[in-house]
Amino acid sequence: MIKFILCICLSFLALQSVYSQEKTTLAQILTEQDTKSVKLNSILNKKIDSINSHFPNTALRRKLKSELNSIEEIKTQYQLSTIVKLDDGEIKELFDRMVFIAQQFYKEQDFYIFQCSVGWAAPFRIKEKTINNKSVSIINVHGGCVVGETTKKEAEILEVFNYEMKQLLSKG
Repeated sequence: MIKFILCICLSFLALQSVYSQEKTTLAQILTEQDTKSVKLNSILNKKIDSINSHFPNTALRRKLKSELNSIEEIKTQYQLSTIVKLDDGEIKELFDRMVFIAQQFYKEQDFYIFQCSVGWAAPFRIKEKTINNKSVSIINVHGGCVVGETTKKEAEILEVFNYEMKQLLSKG
């Protein structure tokens, strides 16, 4: 009986070894995830310098100690809006800045839509989709089971970007 069980285990390991050679290795998966993470960070941190000539409100920038000229900076400040006590007008400006950034990305033909997944999801997943003959990158910015206030705020502010991008893409 022991020999039979040992034989089955060895057969299973041999089959697993052959099968795993056809699959992607863990190192390849991690390298791909790192590449996607770098791409996501470059998109989120891309500076739109023309934004501050369009929104000359230096008081808000001074209050937040930020140039508010990238998706990441606006997203972070919105996530902290209750802590830094932003009023409705200041929050509206963050939304307006996000719309402006979406418009600039569209003008530069950088088409992105962000997804915030709840539950299990691969972090930094990027897939391509064609919308009105344009290749659009659909980017999963994170996945996780814990949905706190900052995660909700992240989804809200990224949806502002998404809504504007979808509107522009629908016009062709």
